[in-house]
Amino acid sequence: MRGMARFDVVLFDAGETLLRPEPSFPDLIVRLLRRRGVAVSHDKPAWIDSALGSVFRAMDDLVVNREHFSTSAERSRTFWTEIYARLLAELGVSDPDTGHATYLYDEFSKPEHYALFPDALPALRELAASGYTLGIVSNFESWLTTLLERLGILPLMSVVVVSGDEGIEKPDPEIFRLALDRLEASPERAAYVGDNPRIDVEAALALGMGAVLVDRRGVHDGFRTSPVVRSLEQVPAVIR
Repeated sequence: MRGMARFDVVLFDAGETLLRPEPSFPDLIVRLLRRRGVAVSHDKPAWIDSALGSVFRAMDDLVVNREHFSTSAERSRTFWTEIYARLLAELGVSDPDTGHATYLYDEFSKPEHYALFPDALPALRELAASGYTLGIVSNFESWLTTLLERLGILPLMSVVVVSGDEGIEKPDPEIFRLALDRLEASPERAAYVGDNPRIDVEAALALGMGAVLVDRRGVHDGFRTSPVVRSLEQVPAVIR
Protein backbone atom coordinates (compact mmCIF):
# COMPACT_ATOMS: atom_id res chain seq x y z
CA MET A 1 0.00 0.00 0.00
CA ARG A 2 1.14 3.57 -0.61
CA GLY A 3 0.72 6.61 1.57
CA MET A 4 -0.79 9.90 0.48
CA ALA A 5 0.43 10.66 -3.03
CA ARG A 6 -0.23 13.29 -5.67
CA PHE A 7 -2.44 11.03 -7.76
CA ASP A 8 -4.99 8.27 -7.31
CA VAL A 9 -5.68 7.64 -11.01
CA VAL A 10 -3.30 7.04 -13.93
CA LEU A 11 -4.82 7.10 -17.41
CA PHE A 12 -2.94 5.99 -20.51
CA ASP A 13 -2.99 6.61 -24.22
CA ALA A 14 -3.03 3.35 -26.19
CA GLY A 15 -1.25 3.49 -29.57
CA GLU A 16 2.51 4.16 -29.38
CA THR A 17 2.26 4.40 -25.58
CA LEU A 18 1.15 0.94 -24.44
CA LEU A 19 1.00 -0.83 -27.78
CA ARG A 20 2.46 -0.69 -31.27
CA PRO A 21 2.23 -2.44 -34.62
CA GLU A 22 4.16 -5.71 -34.61
CA PRO A 23 7.05 -5.90 -35.35
CA SER A 24 7.08 -2.11 -35.94
CA PHE A 25 5.17 0.37 -38.08
CA PRO A 26 7.87 0.59 -40.81
CA ASP A 27 8.50 -3.17 -40.85
CA LEU A 28 4.81 -3.96 -41.07
CA ILE A 29 4.30 -1.45 -43.89
CA VAL A 30 7.07 -3.09 -45.91
CA ARG A 31 5.82 -6.61 -45.15
CA LEU A 32 2.25 -5.80 -46.15
CA LEU A 33 3.26 -4.04 -49.36
CA ARG A 34 5.42 -7.00 -50.34
CA ARG A 35 2.34 -9.21 -50.00
CA ARG A 36 0.79 -6.95 -52.63
CA GLY A 37 3.78 -7.41 -54.88
CA VAL A 38 5.06 -3.90 -54.17
CA ALA A 39 8.81 -3.61 -53.66
CA VAL A 40 9.40 -0.44 -51.66
CA SER A 41 12.70 1.08 -52.69
CA HIS A 42 15.06 2.28 -49.95
CA ASP A 43 13.14 0.19 -47.45
CA LYS A 44 15.57 0.90 -44.66
CA PRO A 45 13.81 1.70 -41.38
CA ALA A 46 15.37 5.17 -41.09
CA TRP A 47 14.18 6.14 -44.56
CA ILE A 48 10.65 4.93 -43.92
CA ASP A 49 10.68 6.58 -40.49
CA SER A 50 11.44 9.87 -42.25
CA ALA A 51 8.44 9.42 -44.56
CA LEU A 52 6.26 8.43 -41.63
CA GLY A 53 7.43 11.46 -39.68
CA SER A 54 6.41 13.80 -42.45
CA VAL A 55 2.97 12.23 -42.78
CA PHE A 56 2.25 12.01 -39.07
CA ARG A 57 3.31 15.59 -38.39
CA ALA A 58 0.65 16.62 -40.89
CA MET A 59 -1.80 14.29 -39.18
CA ASP A 60 -0.93 15.82 -35.82
CA ASP A 61 -1.87 19.27 -37.09
CA LEU A 62 -5.21 17.99 -38.34
CA VAL A 63 -6.05 16.42 -34.99
CA VAL A 64 -5.02 19.48 -32.97
CA ASN A 65 -7.19 21.59 -35.25
CA ARG A 66 -10.12 19.29 -34.42
CA GLU A 67 -10.37 17.60 -37.80
CA HIS A 68 -12.06 14.58 -36.23
CA PHE A 69 -10.71 11.29 -37.50
CA SER A 70 -11.62 8.59 -34.99
CA THR A 71 -15.11 9.45 -33.81
CA SER A 72 -16.79 6.97 -36.14
CA ALA A 73 -15.81 3.98 -38.24
CA GLU A 74 -16.58 5.92 -41.41
CA ARG A 75 -14.44 8.91 -40.44
CA SER A 76 -11.61 6.65 -39.41
CA ARG A 77 -11.63 4.68 -42.65
CA THR A 78 -11.65 7.87 -44.75
CA PHE A 79 -8.95 9.56 -42.68
CA TRP A 80 -6.55 6.62 -42.48
CA THR A 81 -6.97 5.68 -46.12
CA GLU A 82 -5.94 9.23 -47.01
CA ILE A 83 -3.00 9.04 -44.59
CA TYR A 84 -1.79 5.78 -46.13
CA ALA A 85 -2.23 7.23 -49.62
CA ARG A 86 -0.04 10.17 -48.57
CA LEU A 87 2.53 7.81 -47.09
CA LEU A 88 2.65 5.73 -50.26
CA ALA A 89 3.24 8.89 -52.26
CA GLU A 90 6.13 9.76 -49.92
CA LEU A 91 7.53 6.26 -50.52
CA GLY A 92 7.21 6.62 -54.27
CA VAL A 93 4.54 3.91 -54.59
CA SER A 94 1.97 4.42 -57.34
CA ASP A 95 -1.57 3.86 -56.07
CA PRO A 96 -4.00 5.62 -58.43
CA ASP A 97 -7.08 3.71 -57.28
CA THR A 98 -6.06 3.74 -53.55
CA GLY A 99 -6.16 -0.05 -53.59
CA HIS A 100 -2.89 -0.32 -51.65
CA ALA A 101 -3.98 2.38 -49.18
CA THR A 102 -7.29 0.62 -48.55
CA TYR A 103 -5.46 -2.67 -48.05
CA LEU A 104 -3.13 -1.06 -45.49
CA TYR A 105 -6.10 0.37 -43.61
CA ASP A 106 -7.80 -3.03 -43.49
CA GLU A 107 -4.65 -4.80 -42.30
CA PHE A 108 -3.83 -2.19 -39.66
CA SER A 109 -7.36 -2.70 -38.31
CA LYS A 110 -6.62 -6.30 -37.35
CA PRO A 111 -5.72 -6.94 -33.69
CA GLU A 112 -3.19 -9.64 -34.63
CA HIS A 113 -0.89 -6.97 -36.04
CA TYR A 114 -0.34 -5.32 -32.62
CA ALA A 115 1.70 -6.06 -29.51
CA LEU A 116 2.45 -4.42 -26.18
CA PHE A 117 5.70 -2.59 -25.73
CA PRO A 118 7.89 -4.76 -23.47
CA ASP A 119 7.77 -2.16 -20.69
CA ALA A 120 3.96 -1.83 -20.67
CA LEU A 121 2.83 -4.81 -18.61
CA PRO A 122 5.52 -4.48 -15.91
CA ALA A 123 4.67 -0.79 -15.45
CA LEU A 124 0.93 -1.42 -15.33
CA ARG A 125 1.33 -4.22 -12.81
CA GLU A 126 3.55 -2.10 -10.59
CA LEU A 127 1.08 0.78 -10.62
CA ALA A 128 -1.87 -1.51 -9.92
CA ALA A 129 0.01 -3.20 -7.06
CA SER A 130 0.76 0.23 -5.62
CA GLY A 131 -2.95 1.02 -5.43
CA TYR A 132 -3.46 3.29 -8.43
CA THR A 133 -6.68 3.09 -10.42
CA LEU A 134 -5.79 2.59 -14.09
CA GLY A 135 -7.59 3.43 -17.29
CA ILE A 136 -7.25 4.26 -20.96
CA VAL A 137 -8.35 7.29 -22.95
CA SER A 138 -7.59 6.82 -26.62
CA ASN A 139 -8.31 8.13 -30.09
CA PHE A 140 -8.99 4.73 -31.56
CA GLU A 141 -11.70 2.71 -33.24
CA SER A 142 -14.18 0.67 -31.22
CA TRP A 143 -12.18 -2.53 -31.63
CA LEU A 144 -9.56 -1.24 -29.19
CA THR A 145 -11.33 -3.04 -26.33
CA THR A 146 -11.02 -6.34 -28.21
CA LEU A 147 -7.33 -5.62 -28.76
CA LEU A 148 -6.75 -4.81 -25.07
CA GLU A 149 -8.41 -8.08 -24.13
CA ARG A 150 -6.26 -9.97 -26.63
CA LEU A 151 -3.13 -8.35 -25.18
CA GLY A 152 -4.13 -9.28 -21.63
CA ILE A 153 -4.33 -5.83 -20.07
CA LEU A 154 -8.08 -5.18 -20.10
CA PRO A 155 -8.54 -6.65 -16.58
CA LEU A 156 -6.13 -4.04 -15.21
CA MET A 157 -8.27 -1.16 -16.48
CA SER A 158 -11.09 0.36 -14.44
CA VAL A 159 -12.21 2.53 -17.34
CA VAL A 160 -11.65 2.46 -21.11
CA VAL A 161 -12.81 5.51 -23.04
CA VAL A 162 -12.43 5.21 -26.80
CA SER A 163 -13.20 8.01 -29.24
CA GLY A 164 -14.79 5.57 -31.69
CA ASP A 165 -17.39 4.71 -29.05
CA GLU A 166 -17.91 8.14 -27.54
CA GLY A 167 -17.90 10.43 -30.58
CA ILE A 168 -15.31 12.78 -29.03
CA GLU A 169 -11.54 12.64 -29.23
CA LYS A 170 -8.40 14.15 -27.79
CA PRO A 171 -7.46 16.96 -27.44
CA ASP A 172 -11.07 17.75 -26.48
CA PRO A 173 -11.02 17.93 -22.66
CA GLU A 174 -14.41 16.24 -22.55
CA ILE A 175 -12.96 12.84 -23.37
CA PHE A 176 -10.69 13.05 -20.32
CA ARG A 177 -13.54 14.38 -18.22
CA LEU A 178 -15.73 11.47 -19.30
CA ALA A 179 -13.19 8.96 -17.98
CA LEU A 180 -12.77 10.87 -14.72
CA ASP A 181 -16.52 11.14 -14.20
CA ARG A 182 -16.92 7.39 -14.63
CA LEU A 183 -14.24 6.88 -11.99
CA GLU A 184 -15.68 9.64 -9.77
CA ALA A 185 -12.22 11.19 -9.75
CA SER A 186 -11.12 14.82 -9.89
CA PRO A 187 -8.61 16.05 -12.50
CA GLU A 188 -6.04 17.14 -9.93
CA ARG A 189 -5.88 13.60 -8.55
CA ALA A 190 -5.29 12.03 -11.97
CA ALA A 191 -2.30 11.81 -14.33
CA TYR A 192 -2.28 11.07 -18.03
CA VAL A 193 0.52 9.21 -19.81
CA GLY A 194 0.89 9.58 -23.57
CA ASP A 195 3.38 9.95 -26.40
CA ASN A 196 2.10 13.15 -28.03
CA PRO A 197 3.03 16.53 -26.50
CA ARG A 198 0.04 18.41 -27.89
CA ILE A 199 -2.75 15.86 -28.14
CA ASP A 200 -1.93 14.00 -24.91
CA VAL A 201 0.12 16.08 -22.51
CA GLU A 202 -1.02 19.64 -23.16
CA ALA A 203 -4.65 18.54 -23.41
CA ALA A 204 -4.50 16.78 -20.03
CA LEU A 205 -2.70 19.67 -18.37
CA ALA A 206 -5.33 22.09 -19.66
CA LEU A 207 -7.95 20.16 -17.69
CA GLY A 208 -5.88 20.34 -14.50
CA MET A 209 -4.50 16.80 -14.66
CA GLY A 210 -0.90 15.78 -14.23
CA ALA A 211 0.82 14.44 -17.33
CA VAL A 212 3.83 12.38 -18.37
CA LEU A 213 5.26 12.37 -21.90
CA VAL A 214 6.57 9.03 -23.19
CA ASP A 215 9.45 9.80 -25.56
CA ARG A 216 10.91 6.44 -26.51
CA ARG A 217 13.11 7.78 -29.30
CA GLY A 218 14.35 10.93 -27.61
CA VAL A 219 12.78 13.28 -30.14
CA HIS A 220 11.30 15.66 -27.57
CA ASP A 221 14.44 16.54 -25.63
CA GLY A 222 13.43 20.20 -25.41
CA PHE A 223 10.02 19.46 -23.89
CA ARG A 224 9.74 20.98 -20.41
CA THR A 225 5.99 21.18 -19.78
CA SER A 226 5.80 17.89 -17.87
CA PRO A 227 8.02 14.95 -16.87
CA VAL A 228 9.46 13.04 -19.84
CA VAL A 229 10.30 9.33 -19.69
CA ARG A 230 11.97 6.99 -22.15
CA SER A 231 10.28 3.89 -20.70
CA LEU A 232 6.95 3.23 -19.02
CA GLU A 233 8.85 1.59 -16.20
CA GLN A 234 9.92 5.11 -15.16
CA VAL A 235 6.30 6.26 -14.73
CA PRO A 236 5.75 5.02 -11.16
CA ALA A 237 8.75 7.00 -9.93
CA VAL A 238 7.84 10.29 -11.63
CA ILE A 239 4.21 10.37 -10.45
CA ARG A 240 4.94 9.69 -6.79
